[in-house]
Amino acid sequence: MAYGFNHTLLTFRGKQFTTEEDWAFGLRYSGSALPTQAFADSAAAAAKTWIQTASSGYSAQTTLVAAKVAPIGTDGLYRPGEIAYESFPSAAVGTFGSAVVHPPQIALAMTLQSAQPRGPVHQTHVFLPGPHFPLATASLAQISAGNNAAVLANFRVLVLALNAIGFGSATVMSKKFANAAPVTILRCGRAFDTMRSRRTSIPESYDSLAL
Repeated sequence: MAYGFNHTLLTFRGKQFTTEEDWAFGLRYSGSALPTQAFADSAAAAAKTWIQTASSGYSAQTTLVAAKVAPIGTDGLYRPGEIAYESFPSAAVGTFGSAVVHPPQIALAMTLQSAQPRGPVHQTHVFLPGPHFPLATASLAQISAGNNAAVLANFRVLVLALNAIGFGSATVMSKKFANAAPVTILRCGRAFDTMRSRRTSIPESYDSLAL
């Protein structure tokens, strides 16, 4: 199995709630131009704006640590002889004024859809760090429609900014069928998802009480 063409993998990573907890997500881009430090710096600047936009829902407990631009071959690995570039923005922390602290392993699933109505390149998903919005419907563990609309709008601004940098457009790709389609629609549910794999990064402390 192989991708249909060489492309670019853009990844973001950061911290949330605690220095022990990491978040990360990646987007595939259609361009195969050699990455540069300028590409990485531009991607980091766009992501910093996204994190720092208050209506994205991230308080100072969420930090963007780095953005990386990597050249990917059809085998899904770094292309031989080419290097990835990473950028480390300064003071890239959220500005949403909220004291709400959700469990560290929560996330919002952002769906990126193409114009294909079905099939392997219809859609893909990334898990965004959980915003610090209060729950509007506690029984359903959902954020409000207004806050979710802001999440979508701000992530759209991020994707469009990344599309303009020079490594192509955000793309849904299938390694199994070697085809791809550009992202045309964003979709995000209001309920939190859980990232159980992230939970293992948090150190445990125990207390005891004798009977």
